[in-house]
Amino acid sequence: MDRQDKVNSGTYVFAQPVPFEKAFPSIKSLQIKVEIRTGGPMDARPDVRYYTSQNPPGEYVRCPRSSCTDGGWCIGDVLREMVAKGETSRKAGGICSGQERMNRSSFRKCLTLFSANITIEYA
Repeated sequence: MDRQDKVNSGTYVFAQPVPFEKAFPSIKSLQIKVEIRTGGPMDARPDVRYYTSQNPPGEYVRCPRSSCTDGGWCIGDVLREMVAKGETSRKAGGICSGQERMNRSSFRKCLTLFSANITIEYA
């Protein structure tokens, strides 16, 4: 289970998940291109995902590694910060928050890297 699955199915003390339009009512248009490098920064062929106002991201961009548990990158924090500052474009990135099992008793941090180009138009 990754972090987005937990967001979708969890119970929360302070708030419940809401649709994108309700979470970001001031966003009129959204364009996001996310490059996902599962092999680290030198990965020459990243997986690319696109998000728009009609197909918005969840709180997390999912990690594509099947061996990664509790993984993903929190794009929701980036969008909330951009809206709070009134920014219209940003390049952002981060590492996966998950872990990969190495053997029965040890884990390592997931090596997947995320980079995004985000453009927002406000209502």
